[in-house]
Amino acid sequence: MSACRVYIGACPSGYSDRAVAVVKASILANTDAEVEFAVCGDGTGSTGFSKVRYNPPWDEGFAIYLDSDVIVYGDIQELWDARKEGKWIGTYSRQKQTDELVEGCMPGVTDCSILGSVDTLIDLKAQGLYECGFGEEWNMVDRIGEGTKLLHLSRQKRQPWNPKARCDRHIDKLWLEYDERV
Repeated sequence: MSACRVYIGACPSGYSDRAVAVVKASILANTDAEVEFAVCGDGTGSTGFSKVRYNPPWDEGFAIYLDSDVIVYGDIQELWDARKEGKWIGTYSRQKQTDELVEGCMPGVTDCSILGSVDTLIDLKAQGLYECGFGEEWNMVDRIGEGTKLLHLSRQKRQPWNPKARCDRHIDKLWLEYDERV
């Protein structure tokens, strides 16, 4: 069985190293699968890794893309098992403002060979390369509930590893559970 390949988008700065370490620790704590990691960041966009998701470090084979602002509670093998030739398999997430479910690209399971001409989710959809295959339990944005498989800490002003963040005791406690393992 081949290793699950995971590439993590991270801002090329010192404080995101802790966030990446927590992502890795949370994955390894919740799977028996062998996992190969790569960390990518280019300093672009509002996050410092906005375009990285469409530029995996591998030109062929499959990979799972994750932002560095997540804690993984589900078994990453579930994502890996959904890979499809010629596709990016995305997930639903709930919009904070409208509470509407929308298709998204993180986490994403991709055939790395399709990404040469893709820069956005819109490009993936326009070229027929996108498929939404996971429910919102794989991208719970700034909230955790029963069945959560991935907690996405998207509010930069509340991210526990960010030195400028304001305290959120509930989120900090969840994050520190994995930070202490690093």
